[in-house]
Amino acid sequence: DEDQTASGRISESIITSLVSHARCSLATITKLLKLHNNAISNNGQENGFLNLWSILEVICIRDNTSKLMQVKETLIPFLQYDYLVNIFTDITENLKLVLSEQDFATLCAKVDKETEEETIKIACLILLDEYSNESEALIEKLANYPVLRFRIMDLHNNYKTKKELFNLSNRYAKRVNWHISRIYRARNSIAHDGTPPVILNELGVHLHAYVDSLMTEILIKLSTSSYCHISNVLIDSNFKHDNIQNSLQTNDKFDFESINLMLNEGEYYCPISID
Repeated sequence: DEDQTASGRISESIITSLVSHARCSLATITKLLKLHNNAISNNGQENGFLNLWSILEVICIRDNTSKLMQVKETLIPFLQYDYLVNIFTDITENLKLVLSEQDFATLCAKVDKETEEETIKIACLILLDEYSNESEALIEKLANYPVLRFRIMDLHNNYKTKKELFNLSNRYAKRVNWHISRIYRARNSIAHDGTPPVILNELGVHLHAYVDSLMTEILIKLSTSSYCHISNVLIDSNFKHDNIQNSLQTNDKFDFESINLMLNEGEYYCPISID
């Protein structure tokens, strides 16, 4: 009951903020939310799949060129950036689950950098040479958690330079590109032939995750900043992606500044004038 009450307050706050900051996009937002509600209702897996794809078209399609290419051009850069953030956010959240509150606080305190962000501190501990002893001690401490231990050890040992992490994100982008093509073929098969693919459930899981990530970014930015138009949010996301990609295309080792820029979204804010 408390969670539902809190969720209701958050939803009401977001809606109020959207009315204040994104009045010019309210019609589109309403359409997106309606499509999403239809997608998660009990109207059949195929209908849900089509509604989720329609959300991407509403957000991404700007002209009469290839729908698939326009979706990819909008979605892949956003997800590629999100992937890097999620790697370290997920590790941080898992560490908080397996370590005591005191042990986690002590771990973060070992990173004496000018940030209060736990995710940035954990990324520094894993990627920076100056914290190699602390990182290796953490790896030893996680002997009973092999998956988390391996993920930290892999990043610590194999992604010392910016270019190595850039290549990791590029491999992810290629997988997303492939998945979006498969999703689009499945969409066409359902819409034109009425024949869903055998792996529709698997594709639907990926599609739903992509849609939710993109919609969350849009709703949060529209409710907290003066973007007003969804197109301005997409411009900002592309700006952020391009800056991060450029910063990672070197064989230099990581330093605090590059980690902070990679994981601190505010550092990549692209000022957009609103008419």
